[in-house]
Amino acid sequence: MEDLIYTVRLYFDPNEKIADMKTAAQQYQCALQLIESGKKLERWDTVSFIKVKPFMYNGKTFTVKPAEFVKSLAEVNVEDYVRNLRTALNQTFKPMGIDIETEKETEISKWLTS
Repeated sequence: MEDLIYTVRLYFDPNEKIADMKTAAQQYQCALQLIESGKKLERWDTVSFIKVKPFMYNGKTFTVKPAEFVKSLAEVNVEDYVRNLRTALNQTFKPMGIDIETEKETEISKWLTS
């Protein structure tokens, strides 16, 4: 799962940011979980997280977990990684006039017609 990890720097003190958090950027979602598990974090520290399927945490919907908290690939939000990859590829290739086309669903009838 190490290939799925995002590592991001905390530009604000997570202890202050968390106090007034209604919605949180993913790195602060990760920081909150780490702090509540006993880890000390400060401004400029880095956190490593994996994008997971949305879950409730302290009454809020979170979409990431610290990398060390993810126990199974079943938790991973594959659609989010695919969406990020498509976005990155489109941003890279569009200026060159290359359009990345994706087909969301293929019907079996498409393969059976001659």
